Amino acid sequence: MKKKPRELVPAAKPPPSSLAPIQPAVSAKNSLLSKNTIRGYVRDWKDFFQVESIEAITVPMCLQVAPEQVASFRDRLIEQGLGPGTIARKLTALRTLFDYLVQRGMMVLNPAHPKLVRGPKRGTVKKMERLSLEEARRFLGAIDRTTPRGRRDYALIMTDLHMGLRRSEALGIRSDQFKVDGDRAYLIFRSKGEKERMVTVNQDLAAALAAYAPDRGNTPGWLFPGRDPRKPLSGDQFWRIVQGYLEAAGISKKVGTHGLRATFITHNIELGTPLSEVQKTVGHSRPETTLGYARDLEMIKSRAPKAMEGMSAPEKEQLAEELYGRGSMRRTPVGPGTRWGRLVVVKALLKNDASHVRWACVCDCGRKVEVLGYNLAKKCGNTRSCGLGECLRLVKEQKKAAALKTEP
Repeated sequence: MKKKPRELVPAAKPPPSSLAPIQPAVSAKNSLLSKNTIRGYVRDWKDFFQVESIEAITVPMCLQVAPEQVASFRDRLIEQGLGPGTIARKLTALRTLFDYLVQRGMMVLNPAHPKLVRGPKRGTVKKMERLSLEEARRFLGAIDRTTPRGRRDYALIMTDLHMGLRRSEALGIRSDQFKVDGDRAYLIFRSKGEKERMVTVNQDLAAALAAYAPDRGNTPGWLFPGRDPRKPLSGDQFWRIVQGYLEAAGISKKVGTHGLRATFITHNIELGTPLSEVQKTVGHSRPETTLGYARDLEMIKSRAPKAMEGMSAPEKEQLAEELYGRGSMRRTPVGPGTRWGRLVVVKALLKNDASHVRWACVCDCGRKVEVLGYNLAKKCGNTRSCGLGECLRLVKEQKKAAALKTEP
């Protein structure tokens, strides 16, 4: 059966019976789940349509968008010096909006479809600043844990660092998220895409949280509340906390709060934790996303090429010794006095028509023979005796004895 050719872009779906949205951006926003995704997409939509609020984005404005306008928006972002990842996210925001209108039957074609507007190519190595083990110890050691604020900061940073959490996940932890199973404690997270995952609390983190617990108290709510107990610490406050302790530790890297998550991922990969376990712990949908944090670790310390060492052809000397015994590999050129097997070279004779030198040799049995230099000079030549039956028998016995010596 002949395979049906793939279309350039997906065919438009038939329009449903529901009414078209009057404010498409507002309706598309309400269909999203993650607060961080909503905040980023709304900002990108306003940037593309050049409006102050998404309520100003109307259906006619969306219908007038062509792929060329989306491509111009992409090129403008490149000229502004934005990274490939940021530009790809903004294009994804536009595709999400137009996909929503296509599904509602208001548009036939998505003008931001990747087949029509390609995003900038990302580099094969993703640079992500993170802390080494020595830097992490200096960073944590700069926190004064004799004060309530220091114990809170230490518990917050340890939670983010030892669990590989996103900033919003670390700040959004509530006291009722902690669960206990025997002597093991863990947290339940519902993160991007409404994925639920369980992350274990290790001993170091448990000690940090235990030291912070008396200062926080037993009131339910946010684990790390802000000035207003009804709200958690903000992302900007967390960033300033991290930067302050980095400066106190004398670390000039631009790590930020996300650098703690990158430190967790790269440290685990370096220690040999399976990639699937790291991916599951940090809540990535694809292993490629997890691996992106560690691509600049000399390509995972170049373990794959190093693992292939030894898978090569044996050295010629090794091959000759395996075939004929130790010391059989010729290290000197053919000349008078050279021995090859049971033959000893006496002198060179005239060249034949093929310009090969013939050598006069004497076998150990006393018989004189002439041998082509090709058979003597060849690293694994086949002329090793005068050719008489007794000499051939002795040569075979020598090869057999050499083979037995090499066997384990």
